[in-house]
Amino acid sequence: MAYDPFLAGQKATANLLNTRIIELVMDWTDLDAIGSYTANGSASTAVPQMRIVSDMGTIRWDFKGRINTTGLSAATTTAIFTFDGDYQVSQEEGFSAYAAGTSHYPCRLGFMTSGNLTVSVPTGISVPTGVWLSGKSIYDPQ
Repeated sequence: MAYDPFLAGQKATANLLNTRIIELVMDWTDLDAIGSYTANGSASTAVPQMRIVSDMGTIRWDFKGRINTTGLSAATTTAIFTFDGDYQVSQEEGFSAYAAGTSHYPCRLGFMTSGNLTVSVPTGISVPTGVWLSGKSIYDPQ
């Protein structure tokens, strides 16, 4: 969808702005509706969700919430969720993220072309019990 500019003198209404610039393609949806948790991941009370937005024709996937984790080992990449086919990236995406347990840790999130969402934490830290997805967005995922 290409951006369609307003004509000179045309009244910019909220409805026109929404349809011309930003379109909500998929509202916030629980991850378990578009994939499945592995044995190392589960939904938290801050339910992990995804939405799809078209921003001036560019598709963006937004994420929020937390995935509880078990069975993680330091310096090892572990799959915690697998996305269904329509929600898999065509190119690997990676982010630094926030992991928590009894302390706070940095971690790496990987959205893989296989559909797996992976996490890894550095050597020398305790293993976290949850990973936050909030604030992560993927532009042009497919």
